[in-house]
Amino acid sequence: MLNTVNPTDFFAVLDEVNSQLGGGHLPRGITFQEVGRQWTEQGGLPLVDVHRNYSSGVVYISQEPYIRDYREIPRWWIPLTWSTGSTVDSSPLEGPQDWLYEDKVLNLNINPSDWLLVNINSTGWSSSS
Repeated sequence: MLNTVNPTDFFAVLDEVNSQLGGGHLPRGITFQEVGRQWTEQGGLPLVDVHRNYSSGVVYISQEPYIRDYREIPRWWIPLTWSTGSTVDSSPLEGPQDWLYEDKVLNLNINPSDWLLVNINSTGWSSSS
């Protein structure tokens, strides 16, 4: 007889595998249970905002819920990857370079003349604008 897996069991297995692989796929102290619960139990989707100041080279990356009245919606844990003209590398990424969570705003300093690609190979779990 086949049984279905519930999200708690599924994320527990991911946590176990992550631990066996050295735990480098999530920020320290964070579990797939915590990250996954937001994606399976919370309504809406995150909208990732990328704002670039070409004069200073600063890039601000933040999130907000993609829903009409989002003030009461908690934020998601969102894995982020990016590359620029100065950091382009043909090797595959082993995992996210950083994470957005809660009200965190990620600040990147890049060369103003470089191009910027966020969500490399569309591996993120969010819509980007």
